[in-house]
Parts: sequence; structure tokens; C-alpha cells
Amino acid sequence: MNGRIESSLGELTLSAQQHLLRATDPTNRMELNAVVQDPSLLRQLTNQPIQLSKGLIKGTIKPNQKGQWQFEGSVSLEEVSYLADNETQEGGEAQSGTEAQSRAELKTRADAEIDTDTETQSGAEAPSDEKIPAEFRASTIRGTIWLTAGSENDDQNEDLFAQSLQFAASLSIDEPSFGSYSSRDARFEMEGSAAKQTFTARTLLDIQNPPFSRLMHQSAVQWSRETLTITTDSLLFSSPVRDLHLQKPF
Repeated sequence: MNGRIESSLGELTLSAQQHLLRATDPTNRMELNAVVQDPSLLRQLTNQPIQLSKGLIKGTIKPNQKGQWQFEGSVSLEEVSYLADNETQEGGEAQSGTEAQSRAELKTRADAEIDTDTETQSGAEAPSDEKIPAEFRASTIRGTIWLTAGSENDDQNEDLFAQSLQFAASLSIDEPSFGSYSSRDARFEMEGSAAKQTFTARTLLDIQNPPFSRLMHQSAVQWSRETLTITTDSLLFSSPVRDLHLQKPF
């Protein structure tokens, strides 16, 4: 089965092959490819201040040699930017009006000394509660994800999540910047497994801005029922002056 959808936003192609009697036949597979051809429409559809010059999404579902279902996906975005909201907080405006009314009432009831002090304060400008706009930018964003689900050597695999779900994901960002902060590249990786009531994973965060600085963080994540535990195994902060290492996990 093959399909294709075209629009002003982009193009989507889908191909699938499935054996009627063997759900995990090695030839079974489904592939999806999506290309963003007009990124300007993405801002209108999502109603979010996001922009990019090019976008590509790929995904493949197929059984592996052990008879488990496996998904491999990737995304690639170029020249990405996102502008945060810059609206004045309504709560801040209401608070300013209340404070002004309180000062006026105090002035009518107070003596001359307090009256003079209140007049001095009323002449000062109230602090602004407006949010400072912050823009995120990146030249390239690439992400990959790998999932394996189902029981080994099970021809039907009716309950894909009866056994643990194995996963691995990575995200790399070239030349990211947010507000006044910028770096050369950033990388995040996660690998682990998940079942119905448990989740375990190891993570890596690496932010580099050579030759000036580098921040690397490694941790272990565990979740069981209603308990979440995050342990920092390794922490490194590097600069031209010195390197700081974590001596004991916490």
C-alpha cells in the first residue's frame, strides 16, 4: 500500500506492507516521510511564533530478528526560531491599581509627615511588570528515537507492552541561543526501558561553547509506581581557568 498527500504546507508519503497471517513477518514494514515545503504556514496552523526554513520527518515500523516490533524515527529542522510572549501580566496591572488606591486612602487619613512621604512615593513611576521578550534560535535541530516493544518470538504479539519497552533517543542542537545566552552546540541523550509501572533510564546533557566553557551532566532516572528518583552520577563544568568535577553522586 502506498499513499501520498500534498498541500501548500508540505508533502507526506506513506508505504506499508503487511503479511495477512504473520504479524511479525520480516517483510512487514511501514514507512512515513514528511517534508515541510512552506514553513511560513506552520506559524499560522500552530498559532505559535515559530519559524524554520526546512523540516524533514522520517519514521519506520518493522519487526526485528527477535520478532519484536521496532520503530525508528528522525526529525531534522533548519534555521529554527521561537519568540516568547511579551504581554503584560494582568495580575501585575491589577496590583498596581490597588497599591495606588491604598496610597490615596492613606494620604487622606495620615498626618502631615506621612502625607509628605506618600506624595513623594506617588510621584515615582511604578515598576513595569511587562515580560522581557526572549527568542530561541538554532541553526539545526536533529532528533532520533528508537523503540522496541513486544515479546520475543511471539508471532501475534497481541499485547505489545506485556514486556518492557526498550527505547533510546537523542537530540542535538547546533548554535543554540536563548536571549543573551548562546553556545556552539548542545546534545541530550536518553536510553532505558519502561513497563506498566516502572521506568528506568540514563541521561546525558552536554552543552559546549569552546574554547570558553562546557557543561556536562549525567544522571540515572528511576520511577516505580508513585516514586521518582533522579541521581546525578557525573557533573563537569569546564572553563579556560579550571575544571570542576562532581566528587560524589547525589
